[in-house]
Amino acid sequence: MVKKSPKIRIRLFFISWILAAFVIGTGITYFTNREFWQSLFEPKDTPGAISSLEKKPVGSEKILETAYNRALKTEPTTHTLSDQNPDPVGSIWQKLKYAAGENLPGEGRMGLKIAQRQVDWANADSIGYTSMLSPGALIRMRTRTIRFFSGLDKVGAEPPSFFFIKRGDGALRYGRGSTIQGSAMESSWILASFQGCRGWEKLDVPWFLSLQKKPTRIALTRNGLEIEFPEEDTGYIFSMPFYGFEKLPQENNDLCENNQLPSRNVHPWQWTESLPPEVIQRCDWWAGVAKSYPVSFSETYSIDPSSDAIVFHQSYDWLTIEDSWGTRPRRFATISPALGLAWKFGFPATFSSDIYDPDYFTGFGPYAGALDVDQLDISMHVLQYIHELEYLEIPEEPDVIQKKALDRLQLGMREKFQDGTWRMDYGEDNYVWCLVQDVWYSKGLEYIDELLRRRAIPVLRDYYSNRVIKEYSPHKGKYIVHGPGIGSWNNFGDAGKFATNMLQGIWGYGQYTGDWDLIRDRWESHVKKYFITPEEANWVFYGRGSICELGDEAPPCSAYARIAYAVGDYDEYAFGCYMFARELVHHWIKQKAGVYFYEHQPHQYFEAMPRHIYPTNVYRNSLGWQVDGPAWGHGEHQSSNRWVRFHDPDAARFYRDHLKPEVRNELDWYNTEGRKDGVYRAENYREWTERDKTHILTGLARLRSFLLGESYPELQKFAPMENYRAHSPAENIAVGYSFLRSMVPVKYRRLVPRDQPRSPRLLGLQRRGLEDYPKVAQECYSGGGNYYPAWYVPNSDWGMPEGTKESRRFGGIVGDFNARMKVEEKWTGYGCLVSVGRLP
Repeated sequence: MVKKSPKIRIRLFFISWILAAFVIGTGITYFTNREFWQSLFEPKDTPGAISSLEKKPVGSEKILETAYNRALKTEPTTHTLSDQNPDPVGSIWQKLKYAAGENLPGEGRMGLKIAQRQVDWANADSIGYTSMLSPGALIRMRTRTIRFFSGLDKVGAEPPSFFFIKRGDGALRYGRGSTIQGSAMESSWILASFQGCRGWEKLDVPWFLSLQKKPTRIALTRNGLEIEFPEEDTGYIFSMPFYGFEKLPQENNDLCENNQLPSRNVHPWQWTESLPPEVIQRCDWWAGVAKSYPVSFSETYSIDPSSDAIVFHQSYDWLTIEDSWGTRPRRFATISPALGLAWKFGFPATFSSDIYDPDYFTGFGPYAGALDVDQLDISMHVLQYIHELEYLEIPEEPDVIQKKALDRLQLGMREKFQDGTWRMDYGEDNYVWCLVQDVWYSKGLEYIDELLRRRAIPVLRDYYSNRVIKEYSPHKGKYIVHGPGIGSWNNFGDAGKFATNMLQGIWGYGQYTGDWDLIRDRWESHVKKYFITPEEANWVFYGRGSICELGDEAPPCSAYARIAYAVGDYDEYAFGCYMFARELVHHWIKQKAGVYFYEHQPHQYFEAMPRHIYPTNVYRNSLGWQVDGPAWGHGEHQSSNRWVRFHDPDAARFYRDHLKPEVRNELDWYNTEGRKDGVYRAENYREWTERDKTHILTGLARLRSFLLGESYPELQKFAPMENYRAHSPAENIAVGYSFLRSMVPVKYRRLVPRDQPRSPRLLGLQRRGLEDYPKVAQECYSGGGNYYPAWYVPNSDWGMPEGTKESRRFGGIVGDFNARMKVEEKWTGYGCLVSVGRLP
């Protein structure tokens, strides 16, 4: 052994004392810390951890993994990056108003108070959950008997004619007048059908129930389906239309068979003694899903300029239920039905888990999602269409053809700015028409001589300063722009659409004049208030509702993001990117998903639809997407407005990259068949080879140039440049630019540098609060502690027989209470609603 010298022993002695003092001091601080002791007894932030309180049974269920009302703090708070992802100094993400906090579902800690509220709610006299994430309603009553399909006789209809329960390896049918013992049920589910019932002559909507507790008796009477339990507690019952918004045929009234249309080949009248195996499997699967009900949800997002990607991060919380049959709960982490519809037709997005499609139809798209996960990431590489700006590389000596297009463009600029004053192209009374086309005057600045440019810029500044960026009609904290035929009807309406479209002109002014100071000075007071798109979007629609014009969807969102980046508001820049990506989902649906509704006929009307149809806009009721086509439809034939106001070649690049074949087929069809009699507004398609209406319908040459990237010889075949006549200077600029880009190299300049780091996670639509749109597969209304599922179908020919033309009712879900309850509604999470009823 080597002996240590005295000096070494002394040094080691002092070092040991210093280390000991540090350890003792740290220990005292740690063990006297209140949070340390709480952490020993409170649930951890580990995914899947369950506290002792969470394990406490409520009835026979366990509430697992999270809570009903772990409400997101939606009031804006300022976070620095050190709260989430450290980033280099100088990053645009240093301070953000809408960075996601710590109280999001699946990521925070469930406290005692919130857990106790779960217990309180579960012991209410009546409780009902509806969620945008689920096609079913989840209902529980403190009553011995509950009745489904009650009160249909008041509207001239009957309850189901038969129902099935599972017995052994199959399922047995019981007709009206039957009473069975609950002990006969060998699975939690019941499936009922309206075959042959009065009031259901045009359609059948098989209805699915999944129980938590085994009943003592089930009886199907003329008053409905009665389920009796041994105690005054029904347990949780999951209730939904089994095939969603599908209108299955009656035996003697099959629209699809009568018109040789596609059909899912489900014929309930053939379910005589037993259900087909595939129907039983479907019942078993949904029974498992019914035992994990989504009661809280959050969506955040982050963007990455380096890869032009946006990632949507979804977190789910569940009420997990143990039933009397030992059904295995299945967590079905659904995606938006609209996103599911785009996904079904190949939308360019990637998912962190495999997506499962149970073939559940809604008017918004299919319910699809990931199985047995609590979080799901959705990635889209689409931000290059915002971050990169198209420009044309004009040769120093243009050839004869290039000069012809360039002259056309320059002619429009000279016409507009020849005397240094601004004149409204369509008159003062039609100011709104001017607002949506004026982007062309700023864009034209790149292609004129310096003398004309110096004359034009002051005129543009005066126009945008004094005429455009100003106060308009205030509505819900925003500004909307009214004009002839442009109303709001006590909402945002078309006036909101035109306010948002104005952003394209404002962005063009800033980009091509360099005068960002004007926009920066009025950003908070005015410009931000023109962005209406998110006000009419939600998780179910994904993009904006009540809008059919493709030029009004993604392009204004791109303009908003670009403006926000230029003025330094990086919260709103990211938000604009977020809405842009969501609107691209609508572009995809409107281009490719018509076949989905063709294959799920009938939709809104009980008449056959041809194959050539388009989803046009989406409404705030269970009908979902409006659908029509150039030779079929009702009312406005909104598909005739598809290509209105499409001014943005960068958004069109998305089509060139992903949708070129479909667009080519469509434009070719309109150029031949679409010009014939019998096509709605055929005169528009005859004229769009001769007129580019920059305030409304885009010319064919511009569409083929922007969307298909066709060369000049190809454009000349369909719509020769010399054929175009202009009714405003903007039309000459648009025609000249459309042809010019077909002759010269198209290049891109970067607006947002790639060297910016990935953003932290930000609040999207959820920044507005927890309320969203839970009425997807059914509209389940609460009243006095009872519940009333229905479909709202305005102006249709398939309402109930008596006095309910605009709705298809499925009867009440009622308990045997002798008094009306006091009911309160609470949002338990984003898009998840609970109704709690208590007897007086």
